[in-house]
Amino acid sequence: MTDGIAAAEAAGGSLMIVQGTRLQLISERNIGHDVAEAWSDFDIDPTMDPISDAVALQTSSFFRDRDHFLDAYPHLSDTIASTRHHAWAVLPLVHEGQTIGSLGFTFDQPRAFATTEQLALFTIADLVKTAIVRAVSAAEEREAFSSLHAALLDLDVPVLRGVTTATAHSTAAKMSEAGGDWFNANELADGRLLFVIGDVADHGAAAVGEMGRIRATVFAFAVEGHPTDLIAELTTLTLSKLDSTFATACIMIFEPATRELTWTNAGHPYPVVVPASGTPHLLADTHGPPLGVDTEARYQRSSLVLGQGDTVLLYSDGLIERREHDIHEDFERLLEAIPLDAPRPAGLVEQLLDRLHPSGRHDDDIAILAVTVD
Repeated sequence: MTDGIAAAEAAGGSLMIVQGTRLQLISERNIGHDVAEAWSDFDIDPTMDPISDAVALQTSSFFRDRDHFLDAYPHLSDTIASTRHHAWAVLPLVHEGQTIGSLGFTFDQPRAFATTEQLALFTIADLVKTAIVRAVSAAEEREAFSSLHAALLDLDVPVLRGVTTATAHSTAAKMSEAGGDWFNANELADGRLLFVIGDVADHGAAAVGEMGRIRATVFAFAVEGHPTDLIAELTTLTLSKLDSTFATACIMIFEPATRELTWTNAGHPYPVVVPASGTPHLLADTHGPPLGVDTEARYQRSSLVLGQGDTVLLYSDGLIERREHDIHEDFERLLEAIPLDAPRPAGLVEQLLDRLHPSGRHDDDIAILAVTVD
């Protein structure tokens, strides 16, 4: 708003946005407190005020002085009497035939509004309109993207027998870099528990559909009772037939009765075990390439027995990776940042995020699944 007022050589200005049958003031400078309050939200009522006329008729109005203004709107004499303004310009903001708002300028002295000046104001209004359209489009696109992503990701993890879980998912600051990270935690028909985290190679809207497809494929093969290595192989074969993308993933099966954890890591950042008491350590095994890369690959699996109170931390690379840093340094930084005295698993996840990303902004998606043995 300030830049527009300066470019117009005006004393003040206002930006109104159409909200159904009403106009809402979203920005103003130097139009006066009483005027701003009185005109902050009002019905579009043609012939009653210049803003309504600009919006309803899609025409611009230029009032060179107070007399000129009152010739058109005599009933607004009290409104302008309380201001120091002596000339006004009101321009509609029109996009694809629809009026989306209006831009107004006020001037301290009478003004002739020569043709060149009117053209300059038209240009300013067009720039403002374009900025609004871009902002609204980006917000709507991000909202739709986030809704679809959340629906496919299914952020709600069910209560699972023998463990307590905590999750976090934070979308990248740039939507073009968002959309590929996912997790899953479910109980299978035989009582075993499935824990998976993955990261699709694509970003943006394309990654959302791929994420949903890969997540569902892994889950389907787990439901059939396959071990983790075979789940990875079958998923890779399926993705190749679908001409799909690839994804890193760590697939885990936990047996609550014996506390045995079996896992296959398909090119994903190493999980961490945080013992009930002791030093956190990486499960530094890679059992094959990312899912969907090589149909000839034969994946392996590892296993260990967890103790009561132990926590397994699964995460996507957005949590730890930093540009121009070695991945081993990132792993060390992760292990050092784990809050050993935090309530598990929820407090651990929350405090870990705060320590690694205190600003809350990051260049890549972050997904976390933490599982503590009861």
